[in-house]
Amino acid sequence: MPALIEFAKDTPGLDVVGLAVSDRPADSRRFAEEVGITFDLGIDRDGAVAREFGVTGLPVTVIVDQEGRVADTFFGEITREQLDSYAQQLGP
Repeated sequence: MPALIEFAKDTPGLDVVGLAVSDRPADSRRFAEEVGITFDLGIDRDGAVAREFGVTGLPVTVIVDQEGRVADTFFGEITREQLDSYAQQLGP
């Protein structure tokens, strides 16, 4: 999560959206405040959105291109270097 938070702050031209899966909204908001999340955060209480993106475990990062297509899915903690690489591959 730290790499994603830093990446979101450093790359305002790219949209970063978090999705809290199966969490209570109040718990998700509290967690976001505690760790300093500044990007948009949605709540997926029943896991429907996660299933739509093929998520089978957490944490997961789904990279979506400018056309709205899933470009890649990364399971596990993602690094800043990986995020920068995806950003460079997909362009502005």
